[in-house]
Amino acid sequence: MKKILHYLKEHLKEDFHPIFYSYFVIFLITTISFNYYFNFEQSILDKFFGTPLGIPTHLLFYYFAYFCIAIPQSIFISKEARLYKPEFWVKSLVFVGLIGIVDGFHYYRLLVDESSISVLERNYLYKVIGEFKRVAIYTIPIFLVYRFYDQKSKNIYGFTKEKFNHKPYIIMLLIMCPIIAIASFEPSFIKAYPRFKPWLYPDIFELPAYVTSIVFEIAYGLDFIFVEWIFRGALIVGMIKVMGKDAILPMVSTYAFLHFGKPLGETIGSVFGGYILGVIAHNSRNIAGGIYIHMGVAYLMEFFAYLQYLIKK
Repeated sequence: MKKILHYLKEHLKEDFHPIFYSYFVIFLITTISFNYYFNFEQSILDKFFGTPLGIPTHLLFYYFAYFCIAIPQSIFISKEARLYKPEFWVKSLVFVGLIGIVDGFHYYRLLVDESSISVLERNYLYKVIGEFKRVAIYTIPIFLVYRFYDQKSKNIYGFTKEKFNHKPYIIMLLIMCPIIAIASFEPSFIKAYPRFKPWLYPDIFELPAYVTSIVFEIAYGLDFIFVEWIFRGALIVGMIKVMGKDAILPMVSTYAFLHFGKPLGETIGSVFGGYILGVIAHNSRNIAGGIYIHMGVAYLMEFFAYLQYLIKK
């Protein structure tokens, strides 16, 4: 825990730029307020999902989040030279583009034969297969970028053989437990979690509810590994060579936008969580801690959501 606090202290000391940090905060306050006031992500952006404009609109959404921080940052801190490097543009466009492609990608639904199953079974398969989108879409492009630019490094954007100390992350999860427990009483939390509500899918595929729940939760957990790989791995460890510590704030902005369809508290929490995990990834060149925390928090939220259902049942 001391090492993590040291990382944060040293990073703020070296990175804090009053004008740019003010811009960063104002940008996020403005965009988050706009999203939740107008319900932009759910009532506007989501309408394009399932249409030919689904992927292009989501690409623009995430490029806006990333480059509205990355480009002004380079200007504020007098590092415009990076904007002329092909590596900066190739990596940022590919990595951020993959996030947009996954969010707007709906063609996995073609894998489901709707004629032979019920509506509930169809929706369940959409949920489970949808959790594998990142695995299928991220893997090859990220490896290609790695092979082209960073092949000499044994660190595959945060996946490394270096030893990992899990103790600080257990402490962090224990701290999060009461916070998530309190948040679980909020109507918006109950509406959003658990991500799969087995009581709404009775008798699908003639399987017990616990089986369909376990299958979904496994897929759900795997998805978080790839979320960490793209945000803390590719966008931090993968961008260090061209951006150094400056890779963190553009990633945080993009990560916040990823949460726009979730409860407001979760989006605000993603800013602080993304910043902390970004600093850790930058200093350790390891995303194991991020995976540990991300999956831990996700499963804690699932646990307390199930608990709320059982209490109210």
